[in-house]
Amino acid sequence: MKTLTPLQRKALFMGIRPAAIEVGEDPEVYRKHILKEELGVEHLDEVSRNGGFDKLMSRIWADRGDYERALSYSKGSEVRLVHLIVDAAKKIVAASPNYDGNEYQYVVGTMAQSKMFERLPGTEPAVFMHEMCYGYYKEEQLKSLLVMLNAYLGRIKRRS
Repeated sequence: MKTLTPLQRKALFMGIRPAAIEVGEDPEVYRKHILKEELGVEHLDEVSRNGGFDKLMSRIWADRGDYERALSYSKGSEVRLVHLIVDAAKKIVAASPNYDGNEYQYVVGTMAQSKMFERLPGTEPAVFMHEMCYGYYKEEQLKSLLVMLNAYLGRIKRRS
């Protein structure tokens, strides 16, 4: 597990004090409290760069009353997965000269073939991909899609 980067530590500490004041706790007590409550750990060295950091920042912003920022942190891993999915699809489309669509259309087609949704979306693929970031799909489904795309990308690379 990779621990927090220096910038993540700075962001975390800058957010802790105002959040602690907002909930009426001492900043050090608050920090220990949210580490234990959100992640079940006692030290910052046990916090992961991705999911752990996102959970803590989501909690801090929620305690400060900024629910929009809290939501953006709570969806952090899904947003990263969507970026990786789109990047893999771009590489597949670039390596497929006979394919005439874009990366979003490729992803939607892959999702349809793998039965990831019950019906074809009625929106443009780019809009549909944007909706993936906001809870339409679970993280496990996005990981599964990324594995499929990476496996196909690997087969393309081996052929060339």
